[in-house]
Amino acid sequence: MPKFRKMNSARGVIREMLMTIIATSISIVLTFGTGMWLDYRQKVKDSRQMAMMVIHDMDNSIQMFKDEANREKNEYLVVNYVSDHLDQIELMSADTLERVWDFLVGYEQLYLDDSNERIFNSSQETWKILDNPTFISLVQTFYSERRHCFSTFEKEINFRKPLTAEVERELQIQAYGTFYNVAKAPELLRKVLSDKNVKYYIDWSTGRVRFYENVSASWQEASDRAKFLMNISDEELSEFVALKDQRGELVKEKDLYGEWECTSTKGDNTERIIFNRDHTFSHQVTSHYKSSIWQGDLLRRHSYTGKWELAGDSLIRDYDAGDRNELDFSQITYTEEVKDSVERLMAKTQKSIVEANERSKTRSSIGRRANAASIDKSGNKIELARTELEDNGKETTKTAYMTRVRH
Repeated sequence: MPKFRKMNSARGVIREMLMTIIATSISIVLTFGTGMWLDYRQKVKDSRQMAMMVIHDMDNSIQMFKDEANREKNEYLVVNYVSDHLDQIELMSADTLERVWDFLVGYEQLYLDDSNERIFNSSQETWKILDNPTFISLVQTFYSERRHCFSTFEKEINFRKPLTAEVERELQIQAYGTFYNVAKAPELLRKVLSDKNVKYYIDWSTGRVRFYENVSASWQEASDRAKFLMNISDEELSEFVALKDQRGELVKEKDLYGEWECTSTKGDNTERIIFNRDHTFSHQVTSHYKSSIWQGDLLRRHSYTGKWELAGDSLIRDYDAGDRNELDFSQITYTEEVKDSVERLMAKTQKSIVEANERSKTRSSIGRRANAASIDKSGNKIELARTELEDNGKETTKTAYMTRVRH
């Protein structure tokens, strides 16, 4: 601020005021100009992230159609073979006949997730920053074509399963003697495969395969062009996907100590693991059993032990050989009239548990379990992920969750 009291002339006062105005103006420019520049740079970064999200959505759709083409090819070979050998259908394996039935009545494999499309359509300000109308037009065309494809699946008869839900139910009722399983009723399945509508659907399998392959090839060209337009490499897109899928923080040893409970058990059943500081663990599954002759639940506890370690982002559990079962009758009550029946059942059940524990002494370990592990910001929930290879060679990620048990 100017020191007016020390100024002895009007010129000094004016000069000091001008300097103050200039300094203030520079400060405003620096403050607001830098802020606007940083805000613009962030919007450019966000728009690029949005572009990678859209391209990743395209690639997922491409892979989905490729997978469907391969599935259709493989299933057609099985169904066509069975259709050509109906006189030998009683000799065929249950798995083969199950695949035939699923081909004819199973739920549709393709599912449209349009969440990214809706984000794209609601992000017009972001696309203005991007200022690439060719890319935007390409993406709009892709989403329009994708909606048309899924509309085709619903309306085009060649893509619809030949057996409606009502017909499926009627056939299952006819297969009552095989627990409503038509695949286990060869004569009934032979009748189904002789139906003209079913034969028509089977014969059109190659047409459906061509459709999936043509669409995925066209979209692959669009995806490659989109990457070139945005100067996005496959490596950069892979890094984006890995970062997008990353959830939580890496688990540290101190985070893991204590008792954890699986969140996805059925009914009243529980599954808990205690991770000890000496790198041993105990794993216990408690199952609840009800009966018409008592009130309350009979509890069966199935226990394992082993050693654990953290290696990079993975939690590794090595299970010891053997396991142990025990029964808990403390929660059940019964009337005097059924006392003998209950006690006989308890004795029989206890005997089977003793025999199971004897067999477990010579049973080999269930082995090593490795999961990518991450923990949420509260420190009270852990995600365990593992990669599995499906029959068609495709890798899928399965996840499970544990929450910390508070005592």
